[in-house]
Amino acid sequence: MEIRLKPQSCKAKGRRLQQWLCEQLSRISGIPWGPEDDKLIQSRPMAQRGVDAVLRGEAAVWFPFSFECKSGESFQLVASIEQARENAKIGRPWVIVHRRQAFAEPMVMMDWSTFENLLDKPKIT
Repeated sequence: MEIRLKPQSCKAKGRRLQQWLCEQLSRISGIPWGPEDDKLIQSRPMAQRGVDAVLRGEAAVWFPFSFECKSGESFQLVASIEQARENAKIGRPWVIVHRRQAFAEPMVMMDWSTFENLLDKPKIT
């Protein structure tokens, strides 16, 4: 028998993943995060349109991406990519952060061209 989560529980899981992402971005960059207006890294409130991690100023330079968070056992790949593309800010590639119980840590998905642009390519002589 499949147990269905209530919408409130689903939103709480999503909110926790968004906050986890903001904590990780803060840890990597040293830029504080939080709900206060002066913070450069913020988790977008649930049910609001747009990227899930709001990055401003120095945080946007550190992380030149538009993040979409997905937490749950059922993952709709095509719908998630469409949403990430729709919410992505102009000139910023989309990145999906997906967490499910079967994996030890969240997974990151992006276009191949975005991945390739991240690489420091060695110069072969």
